[in-house]
Amino acid sequence: NVFFIFVERNPVSNARSILQARKKYFGDEKKWYSFKPPEFDALSLLSPVNQVVGQVRYTHEAIRAGLREIPESRSFSVSYESFCAHPRKVYQAIKKRLGEIGFETCKTYSGVSKFTVNPEPTTRLTQRIRKAFDFFENSDRREPGGD
Repeated sequence: NVFFIFVERNPVSNARSILQARKKYFGDEKKWYSFKPPEFDALSLLSPVNQVVGQVRYTHEAIRAGLREIPESRSFSVSYESFCAHPRKVYQAIKKRLGEIGFETCKTYSGVSKFTVNPEPTTRLTQRIRKAFDFFENSDRREPGGD
């Protein structure tokens, strides 16, 4: 018996966060941090910005593909932003889905009413990340020029 919860974050924020984690934990944005998607070997040849953009994109693709292989009743997907804005509502939806497949859950939600999501800053790095996402969407996984 298994149940998967996929919390999907804004991809630009996700990529920026991975770059920050690389610096925080390794002192170097070139060191890989977190999940390695199937495209890891190809991504490892790219610049750090393009690595994390590819990492976010291909990790999400792999998760979505995996979720398509299991019964819909065994998974729940929600955006990070929706979860943060409405944690009680998301909790109740998860609790309902779990109940439908026979899992017992905690009584009631007793957490905070919402979490703060900081807006994505408009910086050169954010622009580079967006440009890299645009490139990955319109290319065959090659490195964007100039990065």
